[in-house]
Amino acid sequence: MMLLGIFMTTIVIGMLYYLAGIGETITYRERMQDAVDSGAFAGSLLYARAMNVIVLLNMAVASVFAVAVAAYAAIFLLMAAAGAASADCNPPYRWSGCIPAACLMSCAVPQACDNADEKRDIAKDVADNANSAANAIASATRIAAIGASAEIISLRYQPPVQLGAGLGSAMPLDDEDPTHACDEILAFSGPAGIVSLPPDMPILTVSGLAYDIARPYASDCSASNYLNQVAASSILWVYISCYAIRSDIAGKTKKIQDDVNMGGPEFQFRAFAMAQSEAMPFTANQERVELVTWGGDTSGTFSSVADTLETLEQFSAAQSEYYFDGDDDREMWTWRLNWRSRLRRFRLGGGGSSGCPGFMGSVCDSFNSLVIH
Repeated sequence: MMLLGIFMTTIVIGMLYYLAGIGETITYRERMQDAVDSGAFAGSLLYARAMNVIVLLNMAVASVFAVAVAAYAAIFLLMAAAGAASADCNPPYRWSGCIPAACLMSCAVPQACDNADEKRDIAKDVADNANSAANAIASATRIAAIGASAEIISLRYQPPVQLGAGLGSAMPLDDEDPTHACDEILAFSGPAGIVSLPPDMPILTVSGLAYDIARPYASDCSASNYLNQVAASSILWVYISCYAIRSDIAGKTKKIQDDVNMGGPEFQFRAFAMAQSEAMPFTANQERVELVTWGGDTSGTFSSVADTLETLEQFSAAQSEYYFDGDDDREMWTWRLNWRSRLRRFRLGGGGSSGCPGFMGSVCDSFNSLVIH
């Protein structure tokens, strides 16, 4: 019974060591995968936030130019009101429109021109600053994402992580065509909760602003009734004014590059981690196996396979992407605050997120098959 008890105890101890080894290995594996998942997600999240900031900068540029457009449309409104007043000026039979017409042309229009030029200069300064900020964000985001990913993996998950790194591409942005600027100013209603405009009818808001700008000048000339007569033409003047100054906005807003598609390699961010040798549980587990086998020889094929797996398990990888969450046309990707971040299955080769040259496709595919997600 004693001999039988010794053998049974050995088996029980072996089972306990086996369970302990499995628990330690699972904990280690989850910790390593959590590290790279966190690093990858943090990197793509910074990209997504940067894209949303660029959207806000585009909106700011469009907003200030919309004010400048309204100011120039106000000039045309005053000139149209002067024309309506001139129709009532027919000396010596009718003099009611003569003085308002003369006042509008000699006083109101020049003052409105000065006001419009001032607003245009302000809009150009804002656009220059916004463009500089967008370029700086596009350049700094990649560095910030790589740094944030490395900091999270290497510092917050140590042990078992020894080193961590992230890898992302430059933001796929280009300067937008100036002809698109007026389309955005006149047809962009803004994200819900950000800009309060009639749905798909911002032209009415800009036209109303033009009327509000022109009204004080017309009032000073006692020509408010003539301004009201031509108020409906403000939509036409807004279109003309916008296309007259659209060159000022050329290259001041950003768009996604034309040859880039959502889910492509430009939107992918990958993270990698290497474990500390002393934090890996495999050596301790091997010693337990030798203890339970009474010091038996554990070398051979199984040992070489175990060593290979141990080497592979020292590294972890994860992938994430930032993307536009919506059904809008690609021209609106930089005009909506819909940029998000998500984890993806790790891939180096094949598919739309390929990051490998063609001649290394087989190597990348082999690596993908070894990565545990």
